[in-house]
Amino acid sequence: MSILQKNKKLAAGIGVAAVAAAAVALGAGTYAAFTDTAEGPGGTLAAGTLSLDVTTNPSGTTTLFSASNIAPGYTSGPRTFIVENTGSIDGVLSGTFTVTGGQQLAEQIQVTGSCDRGIGAFPALPLSQLPAASAGFSGIDVGDQESLTCTFNFEFRNLDAAVNNTAQGQSVVVGSSFTLNQAPTS
Repeated sequence: MSILQKNKKLAAGIGVAAVAAAAVALGAGTYAAFTDTAEGPGGTLAAGTLSLDVTTNPSGTTTLFSASNIAPGYTSGPRTFIVENTGSIDGVLSGTFTVTGGQQLAEQIQVTGSCDRGIGAFPALPLSQLPAASAGFSGIDVGDQESLTCTFNFEFRNLDAAVNNTAQGQSVVVGSSFTLNQAPTS
């Protein structure tokens, strides 16, 4: 057999193989089995809110009181503030009070008051002791859209003139801070 005949047979064999390979590839590409697709269950997760709003009465102000030129015998009358969880999840409230300024005046002003939500009335105490007393103002459950209302009275007590004279010209600043943390979930 000549080389030319061998090449023709080889070329014919390669051609047959190429056609067979193409047929197999074409057949594999069109082969299909049954399939189906369905949507699985899903859902939506949305975070709630924890929002704290502190106001006094009259509503819309955060100044509990402001008085100048007070003298022994001064009484503030009831001063009310409201701490409200305006969020959508339950919270646990804590608060602190600060008193800065004239120490003698802070000793002579007496604070009385009460809060709802199981806190109740607290005993009369000098204004200077309010920060220490506020340590008990914690762990108060306040659900979503619930509030806590507290009312305070401040009185500049009539003491011995020598004692009252030590407070002349002094001023004190009372501050408060409240924190609402997410209530534990079960």
